[in-house]
Amino acid sequence: MKFWSTFTILIVMTFSLVAFEPHFMKHPAISPDGETICFRYLDDLWLVPFSGGEAKRITDSEGTNWNPVFSPDGKNIAFNSNRNGWTAIYLLPAEGGEAKPISKENFYLNDWFPKRKELLVRRGDPHFRNRFFRLKLDGEFNEITPFGGNDATISNRGNTILFDRRGLRYREAYQGSFNGDLWLYEIDDDKFSRLTKTDLTENYPTFSQNPDQIFFAASDGNVFQLCRAKIDELPKKQFLTNFKTWSVRDISCAKNTDRIVFEKFDELWTWDSATQKAEKLQIEIKQDILDDHITLENVHNKADKFRISQDGKLIVFSYKFDLFAFPEKGDKVLQITKNQLGINDIVILGDDRTIAFSSFVDGTPQLFRVDIRNVENIEKLEWSEDKYIEFMNFSNGHLFINYSEDDKYHKLAMADSMGNEIKPLITEKYVWSSLQLSPQKKYGFFIELKENIWSRHLNCYDFEQKELYSLYDFNGYLSDFALAKDGKTAFISREGNIYRIDLKAKEDFYDKENHWQEIFAPELNDKAQKKENEQTSSPLEIDLKNIQERLMPIVKRTGYNEVLHVINDSTFYYLNTADDKYTLRKTDYKGENDEMIHTFAQRPEDITFNPENDAFYFLNNMQISKFNVNQKSSEIVSFEFKYSYNKKALNENIFLQAWKYFGKNFYDPEMHGKDWKKIKKRFLKYVEYIEDPQILDWIIEEMIGEVNASHTGFYPRRDEQHKYFYSAYLGCEFDYQDFPENGIRIKKVYNNSKLKNPNNIRADDILLSIDGINVEKGKKLRQLLRDKIGDEIKLFFKIKDGYKTVTIKGLSYRENYDLFYENWVEERRVKTEKLSKGKIGYVHIRRMNFSSYRKFYQELFTKNLDKEALIIDVRNNGGGYTHDLLIEILTRKPYALSSSRIFGAETYKTPSERIDKPMIVLINENSFSDAEIFPTLFQELKLGKVVGMPTSGSVIGTGHIRFMDGSGMRMPSHGWFTLQKENMEGSGVEPDILVEPTPKQIINDEDAQLQRAVEELLQNIK
Repeated sequence: MKFWSTFTILIVMTFSLVAFEPHFMKHPAISPDGETICFRYLDDLWLVPFSGGEAKRITDSEGTNWNPVFSPDGKNIAFNSNRNGWTAIYLLPAEGGEAKPISKENFYLNDWFPKRKELLVRRGDPHFRNRFFRLKLDGEFNEITPFGGNDATISNRGNTILFDRRGLRYREAYQGSFNGDLWLYEIDDDKFSRLTKTDLTENYPTFSQNPDQIFFAASDGNVFQLCRAKIDELPKKQFLTNFKTWSVRDISCAKNTDRIVFEKFDELWTWDSATQKAEKLQIEIKQDILDDHITLENVHNKADKFRISQDGKLIVFSYKFDLFAFPEKGDKVLQITKNQLGINDIVILGDDRTIAFSSFVDGTPQLFRVDIRNVENIEKLEWSEDKYIEFMNFSNGHLFINYSEDDKYHKLAMADSMGNEIKPLITEKYVWSSLQLSPQKKYGFFIELKENIWSRHLNCYDFEQKELYSLYDFNGYLSDFALAKDGKTAFISREGNIYRIDLKAKEDFYDKENHWQEIFAPELNDKAQKKENEQTSSPLEIDLKNIQERLMPIVKRTGYNEVLHVINDSTFYYLNTADDKYTLRKTDYKGENDEMIHTFAQRPEDITFNPENDAFYFLNNMQISKFNVNQKSSEIVSFEFKYSYNKKALNENIFLQAWKYFGKNFYDPEMHGKDWKKIKKRFLKYVEYIEDPQILDWIIEEMIGEVNASHTGFYPRRDEQHKYFYSAYLGCEFDYQDFPENGIRIKKVYNNSKLKNPNNIRADDILLSIDGINVEKGKKLRQLLRDKIGDEIKLFFKIKDGYKTVTIKGLSYRENYDLFYENWVEERRVKTEKLSKGKIGYVHIRRMNFSSYRKFYQELFTKNLDKEALIIDVRNNGGGYTHDLLIEILTRKPYALSSSRIFGAETYKTPSERIDKPMIVLINENSFSDAEIFPTLFQELKLGKVVGMPTSGSVIGTGHIRFMDGSGMRMPSHGWFTLQKENMEGSGVEPDILVEPTPKQIINDEDAQLQRAVEELLQNIK
């Protein structure tokens, strides 16, 4: 069974063997005779009769076992498992027994060939998402075709592959270019046939025992239904089910009987060709496999967030899902909350003993208060009942609460030193930062986030006049505001540099010292010092006139700089972050006399200075650490305690948090016409069946799929830290079809790969061994590169003139993909150059981010400056935020003429950095989000034609939220519309010239879309 970490003890319930019904079984497979069903449940494989009954477990291993497929004779089951830390394929007797590995080459199993000795498997690479392979039971493999799909099955004759391409598993209502279609591949004839081309998705295809008939799932616009069709009559189909809720997924058909099993949310269902009926498969388990979900931990020096009281005596912290406290000098840890609802934020109030904190109630962070001397009496503050508490801070004797309410986000409320008398303070601004209250409590300072342009602005609230002033407007990033001790100055970080703001105008030579006065009139010097002291303690006053001009940069050290603590009326501490180094520094109000105080081993989180202890406190690897500035010594604040929590209750809390956050932040308040509260009620009853985080993932993915929106996804925590070993890459592509007698042939070496330069390895060279181990014909490859990312790898090649040994660094998938991408772009550029005879330029935009924009800008006015026309390629671009910048360049108009004797005194138009030539934009189904906004604007502004395939209609601004258990969710929070108010989400860009490449063109990389763009532009520049 699975093992837990050293500090975790799993308490297992003792059951009498009473049967229970499992929920959320996955990957069902049916035996050829239709009598037995194998399925995945809680990471292991189980068997149950087609008629239902008791399920028998047949695997019991580390990791996950999935994807079972019965052999054609029904005697064996092949399946995937990552039990050893990598994805492999194993073979198991159908009645159970020892599982033996077939291949350790990271293949995903699809089906058995009818001869019982070969498997249909798939694997991806940077060029093709899914390639189909033939895998023998001895581990030898060869590629069938690189143009593949996800779910696939083999015909009974073994000569045809039926598969689906694309499609969105949890978006049954999706219509667009990324919808799922069914395909046939005839192996002997090397022929592809597209079977469906409908608005909605078809997926999970499987052959009937009748070779001319198939079963599959098809969307009716609401759910996926089980369907049947004759191959030569598609897309005409017969719906075999009429479910109102929950989709048909993962279909498996018995080869000899046309009995079918499929997933239906938390259940397995069967369909029998004899009765033509679908029925729920009744399953019971009589094994002691479920725990009571209680986890006990012995915790030593671990915290998620913390606060220290102003008197420096009390530390309050959260760990995982509850709140704790202990004396700063050390003693027994006191657990304050015991409901594991999670701690969103913590503040220690004015008496240094009362704690305000926010915790989740039905997924919503609410406000609570407790006296450390009476932790049994936790009080929920009724004021927060209908609010969403974002964060809090305590400043100069007052509690400030940042909250959202209804459709107004990040408003600000104020309470007294004990959290009483809560009153709204700022309700018409988006309060992005904590509020800093001046010592005399006249002014409050905060940073506002401006809608639409996302700029930050420093504001000041006058408590006496009840007026709001703008102190500094900046179209960029402001943060880390701090008041100086002299009552005349403030500091703020702007774009990572620290600036001083003079709140009142200073006289010239204000800081010049008159040393003669000490000699000629010492009594005047004493009076001046007394006056200065009185001014320092006088109320803070702000001169608004020209205050924006009184901003002076004082720290411009490389990296990011933020004020941490103002020491006195002339000096402050700040943190410099640069090149993964984190340095505590000290400087004066002019930025002079800058000195390094301490270097932190890692980024200090939650860093705060406590004057009573003359120490900085911060989190480092979940450890509360302390740096004493006088002694310049660092130590871990030591404590230990026992903690227990219920994972099942945790799963329910995360479900509620995900539901609340998604409903609160989804860009469309109407939730695409769905009743989000009813959806919660419908899904909540299934939370009791969550036995591991993967089931939580399935439920939330299904739930957010109800709104039929792109840019969604849930990423569950991992309760078991199962080690996974990734294979290294070499910066090349291999030929998986034409194997030599020994080794494997190189098909392509990427231009910037170390294999090519300096090692001069070329296509058709043969890799014979890796680190001294022979590469067997059609067998070992990825397993010889496993866990070698970043390592030195010795490669032995047979080259044209003999043999060669090469040593290179093992590449990660991302590093290898970068090489592939650069190579792919260069091939497009060369092809464009050749087809147009040098007349047309080519530039590909990889992402809609600033680094890609800079690269685009450079290539536009260097490599492509003298071209007569231009192709801008945004195919396979995942999106971002730079469409405005791109359009601004492409729409620049000349406004004057200029000349220079240096260039012959000829006049030329200015600005010179503009595009004044025919253009075409290339798009495809993998142009997402901002890479769809850009061609939409390109068309609307009539800048040129768009060529390719329609985009997917996935246009939403998105962010990421992390929940208290470590799980996360992608949050689609910003909508995009045309000026005609047409929602771009769900409305893909239609090209002016449609070019749909054939499978053979894709395989041979003929790039028909690029060729068509060149042809069109050549006509324009004749």
